[in-house]
Amino acid sequence: MKENIELIQIIKDLLESQYFGILSSIQKDGSPYCNIIGFAAADNLESIIFATPRKSRKYINMMGEPRVSLLIDNRTNHENDFLDATAVTILGEAREADKTLERNMVEIYRKRHPQLGEFALSESSALMEVRVDTYCYVSRFQDVACLKIERNSRQ
Repeated sequence: MKENIELIQIIKDLLESQYFGILSSIQKDGSPYCNIIGFAAADNLESIIFATPRKSRKYINMMGEPRVSLLIDNRTNHENDFLDATAVTILGEAREADKTLERNMVEIYRKRHPQLGEFALSESSALMEVRVDTYCYVSRFQDVACLKIERNSRQ
């Protein structure tokens, strides 16, 4: 249990230190597609939130296949990253959040990215929630620890 508490804090610290991540979605033909996104994490680590235009390829991909992964890391683009950089791969399912019913998600996102608040609330944008299943944290280039997210009930 102590290891999980430490891992949770390490993951929270990494997510709080980074504003951007790489989203990988699946195209209609089954091939992967990656995008840089500005994200916000819920305090309980159950959700990752981001906004995207409804006409974007990533939105279309997620509507067709909701399984996604995200990569968030702290690389500095220096040689010492081989030993010092850390990353978390997040596995989950994406869905569009109802902006009127899920005000808490809107506020989490706007607090993290105030410059994107208007964009997130526009009619042409979707506020997306990735309901996290697993976090896989990697440090020292190959040390991996995974954290499965348990929920009382899934929607």
